[in-house]
Amino acid sequence: FKKAKELSVMCDAKVSIIIISHNLKLYEFLSDNITTKEVFDRYQKATGKDLWISQYQKMQEELRQLKAMNLRLKREMRQRMGEDLSDLSYDEQTGLEHEMEAAFKLVHERHIKKLEATKKRLESKVKNEEDNYQNILFQLGERCYDFYGFVKNEEAVKNEEDVPVATLGNGTSYLF
Repeated sequence: FKKAKELSVMCDAKVSIIIISHNLKLYEFLSDNITTKEVFDRYQKATGKDLWISQYQKMQEELRQLKAMNLRLKREMRQRMGEDLSDLSYDEQTGLEHEMEAAFKLVHERHIKKLEATKKRLESKVKNEEDNYQNILFQLGERCYDFYGFVKNEEAVKNEEDVPVATLGNGTSYLF
């Protein structure tokens, strides 16, 4: 790069050096006040060669192919919507009908699978809520459960007023 700089200064030349190593590392030198694009443009002008023509031609071919594919896909979409069917032969129309039936069947199967999955999920939720409900009822029943139960007393115990007294399960009595 030292010699390139000397040439640039001593001869007032526009110099550009681009070096790409085997491991794809890029080294470059450009004279002051010039860009790489300007160097390529001057080279094309001096030699009369178009450096970009092959790339341009590749891009034009790719564009042509993409436009053709776009037209084909648009036509197929219109045909699937029931338009432009007059251009199709009987065999093509039959093939299109079979494709549409297969597509409908596939969509229907996926829809059914989705509905079944949703049904299972909702059934699971309902079962879970029913279990929660039963647990809540059980807990409420335990809270309301009378820890004191009546027991049969063989000897009728009477108080001063001759009112029978029932003995509760915990050994206490209840006057009624």
